[in-house]
Amino acid sequence: MHRACREILGPSDLMPMQNQGNAPTQSPVSSLDLGNVTLHLKKGAIENETTDVIVNTIGPNLDLSKGQVSAALLKKAGRKIQDEIKYLKHGHVHEGDIIPTSGCKLNFFPKDTDTLKAFEKEIASTNTRLQTFQMSSSTKSHDNLSIRTAPCIELFAPSPEALREAKRWSFDMLDLRSGYRKIHNNHVLHLNQEDHEKLMSLQVSFNVIISEFFSEGKGGIIINGEPVGTRCAALEVEAMLCQAQENFAQSKEKDMQGDLEHMYVADDFGQRQQFERMSNRSYRKTPIDLNDWAVKERLRNFAKCGLNIVKVEKLRTTPLQQLFKLNSKRIQPPPRRLYQCVKAQFCDLICRVGFQREYAPPNEQKYGAGIYFTTEVDKAKSLWTDNEEEYIYFIEAQVLTGKETQGSSEMIVPPPFGKDPLVRYDSVTNGRGIHIIFNGQQAYPEFLFTCSKQANQTYF
Repeated sequence: MHRACREILGPSDLMPMQNQGNAPTQSPVSSLDLGNVTLHLKKGAIENETTDVIVNTIGPNLDLSKGQVSAALLKKAGRKIQDEIKYLKHGHVHEGDIIPTSGCKLNFFPKDTDTLKAFEKEIASTNTRLQTFQMSSSTKSHDNLSIRTAPCIELFAPSPEALREAKRWSFDMLDLRSGYRKIHNNHVLHLNQEDHEKLMSLQVSFNVIISEFFSEGKGGIIINGEPVGTRCAALEVEAMLCQAQENFAQSKEKDMQGDLEHMYVADDFGQRQQFERMSNRSYRKTPIDLNDWAVKERLRNFAKCGLNIVKVEKLRTTPLQQLFKLNSKRIQPPPRRLYQCVKAQFCDLICRVGFQREYAPPNEQKYGAGIYFTTEVDKAKSLWTDNEEEYIYFIEAQVLTGKETQGSSEMIVPPPFGKDPLVRYDSVTNGRGIHIIFNGQQAYPEFLFTCSKQANQTYF
C-alpha cells in the first residue's frame, strides 16, 4: 500500500504513527506526508468510520452488492444509497466517472461543500495521473518481457527426492544435443486408437518419425528428428503415457473393487464389516525413523550393497491388504519377504494398485512374463540395472510364492501342477533367489526404500 501511494500520488516522507482512541480500525497506522496533505493508512471496517467522504469503486453494472467492501457499505448505508446511484446515472457510466451520493446511514461529519468540491477536483487529477502511471507500467513490463526471452520452468514436488528426480528428468528431456529420444514405458500397450492418431499427427506437426517397440517384456516409443522437434514431440508423448498410466490404474482399481464386492471380514469384536471401497487416496506412506531398531537389520542389507539409505516409508493400502489376506488363506506356505527395484514414476502406482507386469520388468525375462522379485537386495540391484534416475527405489513386499517350479522364458502363466490344466503352480523360480508370480494380488508392498547412488550427479 505504501509503495502504491508513493508511485501514484508522488514522493512522501513516511513515518509511523499510533492510532488514537477507540476507532474501529486496527493500530498501529502509518501516515504519508504529501506536501501539505497527510494521508493516514488504516486497516479495518471502513463502513464503521466517522469521516467526511468515503470513496469506493463500483463496476459498470453499478451493483454495490458485488465486492466485499461495496457489500459492507451497502449493508451499513441501506438500500437507499443503491437507489441513488441508479437514479443519478440511469445505468450509463464511463470509466473514471465520479458519482456523489448522500451518506444515508453511514457515519459522516457535518457536510462541508468546499471540502467535497476540493476532494472531487483532487480525485479527477489523481485519475489522470493514475492513467499515466498505468501506461508507463505497461511499457516497462513490455520492455522487461523483451529482455527476458529465456523460458522459465518452476517445479513443485511432495518431497526433496521427487523434486530432484523432476529436475533430472527436465534436464534430460530438454537436452537439445541429440535428435533421438527413446521413452521406456510399457503403457504404450494401452494406448487407444485416438492416441495412435495423435502420434501420427505429431509426426507432421514436429517433422519427426515416431515408432513403437516391444522386446524382452519392455516397450516404449522412439522419436527421431531435429532436436527441437524431437523434444516437443517427446513432451506430448510423455503426457499421453502418463494419462495411459492413470487410466490403467483406475481400471485396476475397479477390478480390485469387483473382487472385494460382497466380501466381508470379521473385526476383533466378531462384527462383520464391508470391505473399504477403492480410491486413489486409500493408501498411506509413513516415514520411518532410520534409528528404529525394527529397520536397522534391513538397512544393513542395503549397506552391504554400497547403497546409502535416504529414507524408508511404511506403506499401507487397505484394499490391497484385504485381497492379500484372502489369497494367503488359499496359498500356502506363509509369504516370503522379497524385493523389487522400481522406477520413481511407479512407486505411488504400486501403492495404489499393487504390483503389475507393466511397472518393473527386468532387463531379461528369462523365467516367464510375470512379476519378478528377489530374495536379496543385491540380486534386485543386478536384475534391474537400467536405472538412470537420481535415486534407486526398492520395495520390500510380502509375496505368496506357494507351490513353485522352475520357470522358462515362454511362460505367461505358471504351468499345470498335474494332469488338470486348471490346477497350476502358484509361482515359478530360477532356484537361485529369483521368484516370479503372475498375479499381483499375491504380493503386498510393505516398505519403500529410497537409496542414493555412490556417485550422485547434481542438476542444480
